[in-house]
Amino acid sequence: MRLVKCVLLIAVFALLGGVMPGTAEEPLRETAAADAGKGKTGRPVRIIVISERKPEQMAEIADREAGSSANLIVLPATWPGLGNAITTDDPLMKAMAAVAKKHHTYIVSPIDRQVGDVVYNNSVLIGRQGKIAGMHNKLFPLLPDPPSQAVNGEFGSLNGRPGRDAPVFETDFR
Repeated sequence: MRLVKCVLLIAVFALLGGVMPGTAEEPLRETAAADAGKGKTGRPVRIIVISERKPEQMAEIADREAGSSANLIVLPATWPGLGNAITTDDPLMKAMAAVAKKHHTYIVSPIDRQVGDVVYNNSVLIGRQGKIAGMHNKLFPLLPDPPSQAVNGEFGSLNGRPGRDAPVFETDFR
């Protein structure tokens, strides 16, 4: 489990362009590269990774953690429950959007997203205003662990379809 958390944190770190965790109030720091005339690094970003698995407690936990000046909160994969496909209008997603707006933070919410008759293992980026800033259908959907827990005889999320691209979303991290 620690390896998964480490890989996730490294992935988020890479997605943010190598911005180190910290608080939003810290001033910009100059680096040796800046001294050489190459510019300044961006501001530190505070990232919270939540590993709780109880959907009914997730909004409360995210709300508490966001209150500590988090710039980005990352929820666990398929946190509403593997095989529990929801839409972006689901009360669980609306609760996360409210937390993002209340604390002016980003939230990455990996869910099994229902679109008509199709289910995608999806990551939803909720922006600081509580609106969806982007969605990514995972190229390699989450497999059950152990594989014997496949839903409806299929691996992945229900009969989840993989995505076809790796989009990049605009944020205010600099």
